[in-house]
Amino acid sequence: MRRFWLGFGDDIMLTAEARRLSEKAGKPARVGNNEWSPIWENNPYISKGGDGPKTSSSIGRRPYLKGWNATRLFYDENHRPEKGEIYLTDSEKEFGKQYEGSIIVEPHVKATYFGANKAWIWDRWIEVARALPTIQCLPAGKRPLPGSRQLATPTIRHALAILSSAKLLITTDGALHHAAAALQTPCIVLWGQRTNPLVLGYPEHLNLTAGQSEFCGSVAPCEHCRESMLAITAEQVIESARGLLEKGR
Repeated sequence: MRRFWLGFGDDIMLTAEARRLSEKAGKPARVGNNEWSPIWENNPYISKGGDGPKTSSSIGRRPYLKGWNATRLFYDENHRPEKGEIYLTDSEKEFGKQYEGSIIVEPHVKATYFGANKAWIWDRWIEVARALPTIQCLPAGKRPLPGSRQLATPTIRHALAILSSAKLLITTDGALHHAAAALQTPCIVLWGQRTNPLVLGYPEHLNLTAGQSEFCGSVAPCEHCRESMLAITAEQVIESARGLLEKGR
């Protein structure tokens, strides 16, 4: 049940609040639903139990949402995400160093709440993967992207370890763009008309949009979301990536 409502991106965003609560109380914070996420492993500000302050996030409660109905999510337009924190072990860091300097692509979106409205065009992902030396972190059951090198990542923490050593992530709105902010990995995020990047994006990322100013939050098939993603070309993404890579040298 929990994973339907809250994803790894929510877990990452929660860590910023947990740290504030923990520092104020002088003890680790508790998550509101008392269920543990692998994102929080080794985090000194979050406890699996105890009597610390409780965070606001829980099943059915997301700070960036004002509400929802059967067809759409209603975002809090005043919400701005804080960068979260991820604490990797030494062995995880060593694992990630094998892929230091990689370009990571994550073309997949979460299936819940009709995540397809946040998805970019698959054939354009292929163009990007063939134009750039990319790596795809591939958990079990996910579709491999032609042209990209696939790395088996049996857990989210394997993917986080790889991302921590990468020089660039290219993705859409989802867990890994929150992880990139937490790990200070440069990131290009492709946004359609589903979600406002001001609400769930980070200013240090390169947030590519089709120039839209209204965001529908639709959880039903949406032609406007599709059209806005179609407006982002593979050439834009490739040239943006090359520009960031050149700037980072």
